[in-house]
Amino acid sequence: MITKLFSHLTGGFIMIIFGAIFVGVGLFARDWMVPSSHLSASGVVVDLDEVRSSRGSTGYKAVVEFTTSTGQVVRFQDPTSSNPPAYRRGQEVTVLYDPENPEFAVIDSPFTWLPSTVFIGFGGLFVVLGIFALLNWLLILLKLGGILGVLGLLLRRSRSPVSH
Repeated sequence: MITKLFSHLTGGFIMIIFGAIFVGVGLFARDWMVPSSHLSASGVVVDLDEVRSSRGSTGYKAVVEFTTSTGQVVRFQDPTSSNPPAYRRGQEVTVLYDPENPEFAVIDSPFTWLPSTVFIGFGGLFVVLGIFALLNWLLILLKLGGILGVLGLLLRRSRSPVSH
């Protein structure tokens, strides 16, 4: 019973710590990929660049043109590639760009946010499971009469019968 009690306690804390690390990595990745200082603009896909991976597969990267808030026209290649192409020439897209370096831009799409969302989601799940493990530990502790009940169990186990 005592072993089960401590396994729920340590397991709960480990899951919460593990989950918090995952959430932290996800939040860091989200801010690293697209910092909050980035601005949004409307852009147009003007071309599709064909790229080859090291394994020989072909992908297509969108080349987008947009105008910054200061009126500067910028053309950039989106870092993600796909086959078939995710965009078509002439398609309007939302662009997120760094106002100080507008060439550092990405198309605002679910793929932009997917890695950080996965980390945050799994981290949140582990935090919730860890909280449930701690609540289970608390319920077991209350069934045993609280801390004093657990101490009584430990004292009873530590005493060995005295033989004469």
